[in-house]
Formats: sequence, C-alpha cells, structure tokens
Amino acid sequence: MSITFTGDSAAERRLRRGRVSGRGRTVGYTVDEVAGMLRIGRNAAYELVARGEIPSVKVGRLVRVPARPFHDKFGEMLPD
Repeated sequence: MSITFTGDSAAERRLRRGRVSGRGRTVGYTVDEVAGMLRIGRNAAYELVARGEIPSVKVGRLVRVPARPFHDKFGEMLPD
C-alpha cells in the first residue's frame, strides 16, 4: 500500500520531506499529518488518539503515530 500525493497540502509536504528510518520508510506521523491522510479534522484526530482508536506514542509532550500500526489499521481507508 502506498500513499499517493494528490495535492500540495502542508501535511503532504512534511510527508515528502519525511520522517524516515535508515531504510527510507516513514516511521511516524504527527496527529495533524494523520488527520490530513484520513481527511478528518485535527480535533477529531486528537479525540481518536485519546480514545485509543489511533495508535500513538507520547514522547515528552509530543504525540506521534507510529507508521506501521497506523497503516495496519487504516491502510485500506486511505485515499489512493
């Protein structure tokens, strides 16, 4: 499964710049990036994180969404 960039949103620009591992894969997203990919609002994405419906990791005060669990759960829902 791959994500196709359809526009030039801020989230897509950040994804292209990438938070990548040594293998060239994205390892995690911000909640704003996830909201953009799911085409939902920022507040809705944070609510889903708070309820545990979007897998997340808290790093200090930052919330990150690991790429692999996110794509395992929502991969088929993402637009092509």
